[in-house]
Order: sequence, then C-alpha cells, then structure tokens
Amino acid sequence: SHDQNIDETRITRSMGAPRVDALPLPSLLAELAQLGVPPLSQPAQLAMRDSAEAYAAAHAQLVRSLAIEWSGRDPEAPPEPEPASPQEQIQKAMELGAQEMRRASDTEFIERRFGAWRRAPEAYVQLESALLDGVAQAISIGAAEAEAAALQGAVATLRARRALAVEQGLMKSSGRPSSLDMGGYAASLDLRSIVASTPLASADKTAAAGALAGYEQALAALLAQRREAAVEIERAQQLSAAIALRQFTSGQDGDAAPDEALVAALERARTRADEAMSLGQAVGARLEQWQTAQSDALLAALTPAGRSRVAAALTRARHPTVARDSTSADPQIARAMSMVESDDALLQAVISVAGEYQSAYDAIFARLVEADAARQAAVADLTAASTKSPPDEVAVEAARARRSAATREVTRLRTERSELNARTLRALRTALGSTFGQEIADLPPRRPGPRVSAAAPGPAAGTAPGVPSAASPGWSLRSS
Repeated sequence: SHDQNIDETRITRSMGAPRVDALPLPSLLAELAQLGVPPLSQPAQLAMRDSAEAYAAAHAQLVRSLAIEWSGRDPEAPPEPEPASPQEQIQKAMELGAQEMRRASDTEFIERRFGAWRRAPEAYVQLESALLDGVAQAISIGAAEAEAAALQGAVATLRARRALAVEQGLMKSSGRPSSLDMGGYAASLDLRSIVASTPLASADKTAAAGALAGYEQALAALLAQRREAAVEIERAQQLSAAIALRQFTSGQDGDAAPDEALVAALERARTRADEAMSLGQAVGARLEQWQTAQSDALLAALTPAGRSRVAAALTRARHPTVARDSTSADPQIARAMSMVESDDALLQAVISVAGEYQSAYDAIFARLVEADAARQAAVADLTAASTKSPPDEVAVEAARARRSAATREVTRLRTERSELNARTLRALRTALGSTFGQEIADLPPRRPGPRVSAAAPGPAAGTAPGVPSAASPGWSLRSS
C-alpha cells in the first residue's frame, strides 16, 4: 500500500487530479485497536486482508480514472519520444502551447475536468464505505452478539473519521482550487487530533470525548460545503476566462461586431463566479465561527491543567508557521538540568536562566501570534478581493500592503527569537561553568520544524510557579 500511494501520488501530483490517500491495512488495524477492537481471529484476519486488497485495487483504478478525467490524458500511457533536434523541440513546444490555448477556451473541456472534482468526493466515500463494510463483517466473525454490537460501534466511529479524511485529503490535492483557502486556519483545524496528541489525564480525555461528540461528522459536512463552493468558484472563473478568450479571438477579424451570444455568456459566467464567491465566503465564516464555538466548549469541559495544555496546542495549530522554532534552547536546558540535578547551586542557576528565557520567549511568541493573525486576515482579504469578477484592485493592493507589513513583522520577531535562543545558550554555559558548559551542544541551524510554545502546563507539585521540578530530568515548562 505504501508503494502504491507513492506511485499514485506521482501520477496525480503531476496531473493535478483530486486525490485522497489510500488507507493502508496496518493503519486500519491500528485505528481499530485504538477504538477498542480486540486482536482478530485468524479467519477474521483473512477476511480483513481480502477486503483491504479489493479496496487497494479499486483505489488505484479510481485515482487513474480521475486523473484521466481531469487532465484528458492517461497517466499510464507510454510517453511520447523526446524531440531530437532543436527545431523539433521548438515545434513540440509550439504544439503544446497551441493545445493549452485551445483548452483554455474550450468550455466543454473545462466542464469535463471539473466533473472530476464533483465526482471525486462521493466516489472516495463509497470506496471507504465498501472497505468498512468488509471490516464490519470481518471483525464480527466468531464474536458473541453483545460483543459484535460494540464492535460495530467502533466501525461507525471509523466511518465518520474516514469521511472527514476524504475531505481533508482533497484539501491537499495539488490541483485543489485556490479558493479552498477560504476559512483560514479553521479549515485545517482538527480538534479531535489535537486532543489525541496532547497528554491529558483520564478525566480530561473523557470530558473531551463528550465535548467533541459528533465533531467529525459536523466538520466533514462543513468542509464539504466549503469544497463545493471553492470548486464552483474555480469552475466559474475558468469558464469566464475561456469565454473572454473566445470573445477576444473572434474579434480579431477586422472590425467584426462583438458576438452577442459570447457577451451574454461571459456576463452569466461572471455573475456565477461572484455568487459562488459570496457563498464561499459565507461558508468560510461559518466554519470559523463553528470551530471557535467547538474550541470554547472543549476548553470549558476540561480541568485547569488540561485546559492549559489544550489551549497551548490550539494556539500552535492556529499559527503553525510561527510555532516552529528549530533553534529553541529547550533541549539544551533539559540537558543542563539532567546534568546538575544533584548540585543545588548549579541547579538554581540553571532554573534562573530558564525562568528568564521562558518569560522572554512567551512575550515574543505572543507578538508572533498577533502578527501571524494579522497576516492571516490580510491573506483572507486578498483572496476575497482578487477572486471577484472583476477583481477589486483597490482592496487587493490594500490587502497586499497589510500582508507585507505583517510578514515583515513576523520575520523580525523570528530573528528576535533566534537571538534570544543564542543569548540563552551563552547564559546557560556561563551559569554551568567551564566543566559542564562545554557539554552543552550548539543550537542547530535555523530550519522548519515543530516547535512547542511556551503556553505550557503548570509546574510539578511542590514547586514554585514557573520552576521545574528538580527531580525531573527534563525541561518541562515549555513542553506539552
């Protein structure tokens, strides 16, 4: 399945077709185990394998058919021979350019290719449903009646998750409509995944499960509305451009009068594009409001300690680009504490450096979040203004200016954060002295990577606020 996914990814990314990754059998079994399904009997394993093999074959066929429908060519067809001479290369380039020009003005081709986007979601959901029908039958083999009912509940939960995975997968397709950016961070936010990846007490896990009951189904429905609006926006805009191109080429013959049918068709296409954009913006706003309400309800259901952890994770999820910090001094602080935990004087010196670092880091991170929020708002305004038909040039320029200003501020604050990390490393080595200081590694070069923000859980029992437990071998104030 892994090799198949790699091959299908190569095909669809090169062609821009809508695509959702297949669910490999090991991942399927792991999901079932997380939902409480016990180890399967031998007959059940064989039945599960048969269902997974049939699913993999059907998935490959669906990916290929969507690629053909989207691009108009078969991804498995043998490639044409490369032109040998420069003249042949020029001729080939001209032929390809002419083909693209014809397709750009071919409204029937545009309708066919967007048919792939309209067909893909239901086709992928049906594929997942067929797989889970087989799963439901397989895990019921040899199970008692009461046990079988519980197992079917696990499958129902998995159905909801896979329906959401289809929408999330389509959002990542290389040929995805650009209007899918409507909704900002809310579209990529998955509260269930955030809760699953955040260390929580059992009481908080139970409370979170109750607060998020039905979350996957509701999110999948909202993402589907957003996708439908984005596809319609893209389709209407491409049809509008195609009709405008045909109108332009038809008017190249002297002083011929404009084709009234084309003029009317262009007006209708632009009207559809504007209506679809208004609908898409409304769906995006509704998605943001719903995610905010769900987040508030989740946080309200948790204990103070759990609320702190999940709130920190939510901040990182909403601002992933500024949450990453590969040059963080956290690993060096953790290393220092583990080395000197038996030396009270050195430990207190390290704690002092760490406390100052956390306070300064929190302040910078708060400003980074504010700047990133301004950047996200500017990007949303830019998308809305630029996708109007015709674009609102004044609003576009204003949004670009705000985006540029916010991006510059994010860059400046990232530099300030890197400088803080470097100063902290020097202070840490000084506090440790020459013997221990030389054992603290240099900061890694700056590169993209996950970064945990400073909004962290409370200190260990028996310690002062903001001070890690001396018994802990690691630096815990900025981990969650």
